[in-house]
Amino acid sequence: DETALKQLKRFGDISGLWKKLVNQDKVIRETRKTAGRPGKDATPEEVAEYRKATGIPEKPEGYLENLKLADGKVLGDNDKPIFNEFAKAMHEAHAPPEYVGKVADWYLGHMEKLATSQAEEDDRFRVETRDTLRDEWGPADFTRNVNKAKVLFKDVPEEIRLGILHARMPDGRLVGDHPALIKLFADLASQIPKLDAASIVPSASGDPGRVIDQEIKDIEK
Repeated sequence: DETALKQLKRFGDISGLWKKLVNQDKVIRETRKTAGRPGKDATPEEVAEYRKATGIPEKPEGYLENLKLADGKVLGDNDKPIFNEFAKAMHEAHAPPEYVGKVADWYLGHMEKLATSQAEEDDRFRVETRDTLRDEWGPADFTRNVNKAKVLFKDVPEEIRLGILHARMPDGRLVGDHPALIKLFADLASQIPKLDAASIVPSASGDPGRVIDQEIKDIEK
């Protein structure tokens, strides 16, 4: 076998062949140690050795300390509790750090898309509500009734007021933008003389259109 003879001649003598065998055996043994994830019966030493060989941090926190995200993204305070639990699960599964980073990138991008979509839907529904109520009440009553709905919460602490108006209905729409609820708030305020009087907004300019436009801006804000 001329090919085999050429390979053997590279070693020069038997000692060179022996060194080659020893090195190959060492490589095989090291590969066996790192080829597969440690099983349920693996010793702590075997687990530590595997993690060291594959770049897995010693503790779950290590994933987040060295987390590399795309486009300069960082984990927000609201994200950290979620990812702390996620890092624990990934550590138990002996997941490589790059896997954790990939999932983190996907999650943050997905949540950003959801937030953008929700904001666009909120804006659309807010305009739809405004147009619906203006058509139903007419310009003059629209301004007066919207003010009634607003003064109903004028003495409510801001944190509670925002908590109520920014809450979402089962269909995902904001309470403060729902036409049925705005009408309900206006009706409740009408039944309280003090609040009903406070809802009257005089127009110093004598131009109802300007009052309505300002009211619309206030609602949108």
